[in-house]
Amino acid sequence: MSLIFVMCFVCVLIVFSYEFSVDGQWSEWTQWSGCDVPCGGGLMVRNRTCSNPPPKNGGRDCEGMSRQTHTCNMQTCVDGGWSSWTPWSVCSVTCGAGVKSRRRDCDRPVRGGDGDYCEGLGTEVILCSTHHCPVDGSWGSWSSWSDCDACAGVSVRQRQCNSPPARFGGLSCLGESRQRRVLQCDSVPGCHVDGSWGQWAPWLECSARCGGGVKIRTRECDNPAPQSGGRECVGSGRQQKACNTHKCRISVFSVCMMAPVDSGPWFDWSAWSACTVSCGGGSQSRSRSCRTPPCSGMRRQSKTCNTQVCLGTTNTRSALPLSSQS
Repeated sequence: MSLIFVMCFVCVLIVFSYEFSVDGQWSEWTQWSGCDVPCGGGLMVRNRTCSNPPPKNGGRDCEGMSRQTHTCNMQTCVDGGWSSWTPWSVCSVTCGAGVKSRRRDCDRPVRGGDGDYCEGLGTEVILCSTHHCPVDGSWGSWSSWSDCDACAGVSVRQRQCNSPPARFGGLSCLGESRQRRVLQCDSVPGCHVDGSWGQWAPWLECSARCGGGVKIRTRECDNPAPQSGGRECVGSGRQQKACNTHKCRISVFSVCMMAPVDSGPWFDWSAWSACTVSCGGGSQSRSRSCRTPPCSGMRRQSKTCNTQVCLGTTNTRSALPLSSQS
């Protein structure tokens, strides 16, 4: 009995120690690879391995192919072709040399696969507006004033349109190229002499004691007087200004001794306006409104102002106004 037990135990050990053989099995196929050419006929590939499980202990290898191929991209390869040129672009400048361009695309047809690229340039650039730009003229500096011309009684200065000069259709300089100023300079026999004003006379008495009057002063064109066809003095020989603008106070005595003052139902005079010119003789005015119609008297008054001669810079004894000044 014990011998049978020992033999069975040995048999069990032999069974467990013996490894059975295993036949190999294929794995799943891989994904197809990309086509190896873009056109003209190519191949795609996929693979599998004998590893699920691999053959073991003398088992059999997998049967069949481990690699498969498939044709792809059978279409004919296409050479690229140019589209038409676009219109020329606007020139980058209007004068003085710029550039303009045009372009075309390699899409008529689009290059396919291993087809040839378009030959030539896709962009062209050329010069344009190569003519000179107009240059507007600009004045140079004034020359020095000339000496006084004893006959004409003037001094002159000049400038040229040369900084730069107008070129290539540019605008010429605006303004005068020559200026003159009237001077009091010593004349020679036979030359005409322009008149010049003498000093102002003292102001005369005011025309009214109150309520607003005017006083006047005058001057004569005698320093020197015009001679041999010379010009008269420029400006006015008479000035007037307001005076005694305070309101009149009427007393019993004045009522008895004087005629009634006709102040009327007026509002007060406005302030004098600004003079219309700074020299050479202008005017200014003031006005008043009627408080209770009817009103008698003037509604508006005016007077001369700034009658002094417009003086320029002199290089002799004195100068009268410039004929023009920039």
